[in-house]
Amino acid sequence: MGDDDLIDVDFLYELKNRGIKLSLDEANNLKLSGNKQNVDADLIAQLKQRKADLVAWLTAQNEQAVAITPCDRSQPVLASFSQQRLWLAQQLDGTSQRYHVEVGFEVNQHIQLAAVETAVNQVVARHESLRTHFVWRQHI
Repeated sequence: MGDDDLIDVDFLYELKNRGIKLSLDEANNLKLSGNKQNVDADLIAQLKQRKADLVAWLTAQNEQAVAITPCDRSQPVLASFSQQRLWLAQQLDGTSQRYHVEVGFEVNQHIQLAAVETAVNQVVARHESLRTHFVWRQHI
C-alpha cells in the first residue's frame, strides 16, 4: 500500500476547493490554514476521523521533499558549457552587470529578522546553485 492509499483524494480536493490547507507543526500536529470560514462542524468531524491518516500522509510528503541526495564532491566538478560561456562573457565584459539580478522590496510591518534569516538560509542550503562558486584552475 503506497502513501497515497492512506487518504481519500476526494477529501483533499474538497479541502482545496474550500481554500483550506493542511500542514504539520513542529510537533507533528495537524494544522489548518487558509479560508477558515469554510470550516464547518461536518468538516471538523471528518478531519478528526481521518487525522491519523492525514498526519501519516503529510509526514511522508515532508520526508520525500527533504530526501535530496547530494552529488559526489570529492573531486572538482568541471563547469558546464553554459557556465563556461557565462564565465567567458564576464571575462570579456569585465564588471558587467548583465547577469546580475537585484531585487528590493519595502516592508511596512514588523518582521522577525531571525525567521527571515532562517528561511533564506534554508533556501540556500537546499539549492546548490545559490552556493556555487568557480575557481580558475590551469590544469584539471
